[in-house]
Amino acid sequence: SLEAAAAAAAAPGADAAAADALVKACACDAEFSKQLRAIIRERGSPRHVPSIIAVVPDVPKTNNGKKVEMAVMNVLRGKAVANRGSIANATVIDFYEALAPHLDRLLP
Repeated sequence: SLEAAAAAAAAPGADAAAADALVKACACDAEFSKQLRAIIRERGSPRHVPSIIAVVPDVPKTNNGKKVEMAVMNVLRGKAVANRGSIANATVIDFYEALAPHLDRLLP
């Protein structure tokens, strides 16, 4: 599972194979990514096309069910998430913390 791969990659002394497994688990099919980028560009705007498209287990949500995308952005930028207590599924933050050092490997 994605969570298990993230836990292995984040473990103290994790080797490159653990990071490789995490990146492989998160990678999307190239054709799917291409089609999704085209749809976003066509229906939205070229500025909304993401540079990385990845499979993730979940998006953090508040106890009210609202998505907390800024928590993910903070983690991916190396910042701490200040309000973990307000996130209903806070363990998903651990996944993003494990993935953050390997984001460049998900670039097309």
